[in-house]
Amino acid sequence: MLAFTSRPALGLLAILLCASLQLTGCGGGGGNSASPGTPSTPANDDTPTGNTGGDGDSNDDDAGTPVNLSWGEAYQRDEEYPNTVNLPQQLITMRDGIRLAATVTLPADASGNAIDGPFPVIATFTGYNQFLSSSLIADLDLVKHGYAYINVDMRGTGASEGSWQAFSQVDQDDMAELVEYIKTQPWSNGRIGMNGPSYMGITGLLTGAQEDPAVQAIFAVVPMGDAYRDIVFSGGQVNAGFIPLWMALVTGLGVIPTSVGFENGDPAYSLTTLLQHLEGALVDFQVPVIAGALIGDENRFDTEFWRIRSPWSKSTRSVRPPLWSAG
Repeated sequence: MLAFTSRPALGLLAILLCASLQLTGCGGGGGNSASPGTPSTPANDDTPTGNTGGDGDSNDDDAGTPVNLSWGEAYQRDEEYPNTVNLPQQLITMRDGIRLAATVTLPADASGNAIDGPFPVIATFTGYNQFLSSSLIADLDLVKHGYAYINVDMRGTGASEGSWQAFSQVDQDDMAELVEYIKTQPWSNGRIGMNGPSYMGITGLLTGAQEDPAVQAIFAVVPMGDAYRDIVFSGGQVNAGFIPLWMALVTGLGVIPTSVGFENGDPAYSLTTLLQHLEGALVDFQVPVIAGALIGDENRFDTEFWRIRSPWSKSTRSVRPPLWSAG
């Protein structure tokens, strides 16, 4: 019988997630998160003032250009709800039958009863096991201010079915389906903001690049822009220190059993998902990618494999030619 992780036992989780954040060089989210569709109007409407660049020289091309903004006072708004509550684990079925696991957190009353929506939604699409990490990633302050929060494990990671592909077109098609799913839920008012650091920032940018009008804000903390140059082949040399450790972290968090199957009437879910993750690691992604880097396959160049995973390519590909080519 598999042992399942309880939510209060977060010691190991904290260590693993801290390691993931250190490995990816990212900071935390915090209270500056994306806020689409503020539920209530703030008491004051301070207009930001811009500081200007330049040193006063009239020949300075940057003179008079705003370089940052400041408000007269910090934005403040009282909490609207005293508590938060997690709904039972969700399994969201994709177009090919693969199910993605999700945690939905809603505002609650003092007794912990969920408040009827709909609410604007903050979404985080992660690779770091949302069942274990939702209490660390979800911004409960935002939830108490009148937002729903959904954390979703991407395909092949955490408690989701399938094979991990790390920001591939399959992942991006999943992101589009997840946005459609969120828009139709009773707790959602159809207005979505993406939030998260590193991995979650990348998925936020890739989701926003699809230009669904429902996605109205993105708060992406230290995401990569160019997978090839920023992460994998910085300076032209394969990043053999980071990539294997990162892949091992995502894979390891994906083999920890959770209760999602039992909460959805599928007791064998964790076992079948584990087998899918291990098969995917050996055949589809992790091992083949690392082996290819070691032997110098075609992806040692800036190929479509990297470009499809790079947020910058969604807007600048036509004006930024690759530095290397496989031709």
